[in-house]
Amino acid sequence: ECIASLSLIKIRRFSVIVVDNCSIDDSYMKLKEELIKYPFVVLLKSEFNGGFAKGNNIAISYARKNIKPQYIWLLNNDTIIKDDALSPLIQFLESNRDVGIVGSKLLYFLNQDTIQAIGGRFNKWYGKMKIIGFNEKDDAQFNDFDEQLDFVIGASILIHESFIQKVGLMNEEYFLYFEEIDWTLRARKLGLATKCCPASVVYHKEGSSTGNDSRSK
Repeated sequence: ECIASLSLIKIRRFSVIVVDNCSIDDSYMKLKEELIKYPFVVLLKSEFNGGFAKGNNIAISYARKNIKPQYIWLLNNDTIIKDDALSPLIQFLESNRDVGIVGSKLLYFLNQDTIQAIGGRFNKWYGKMKIIGFNEKDDAQFNDFDEQLDFVIGASILIHESFIQKVGLMNEEYFLYFEEIDWTLRARKLGLATKCCPASVVYHKEGSSTGNDSRSK
């Protein structure tokens, strides 16, 4: 479903890299057979499951070596996008040179009028996070949101290729969760902000990778 939604994207030139994080079932072969119909997709298989950061780093490294992209969009496989979800992210980075990381407004896939996240705050002294917009009905209250964030959710993140040159890849010591905070903190030291672009809307089947749905907490 994610790849099918990407096939409708309103961008003329793009490539999609799917990384199988060393699945222990027949997922890779199923993906290989299914993705034949999408010529813009490259399928890679990791030698081991190194987690979220490792999987993304494999794709980023491949893209930089073989595709030479101007922008890199990290997108969870459990997302469905609107066909105009990417263009606002690109325009946002082009218009805000002080921003290194920009995220989308995430709505729940099964409850599409409800926000999962705009971004978050992180208290480094207590190690606690606060998600902005969490479980709020989407009434356009964040349409003009322009605050600096401590992180955006990794389900949809856009960076410029030069960001990797300046900040580096994701820290693979974080197997799952907190990679976005680490990236933001490293970027901030170099004067690069992290923000959300609410005009970019992505629907997220939250918790699909972990079996965890924070709405039930």
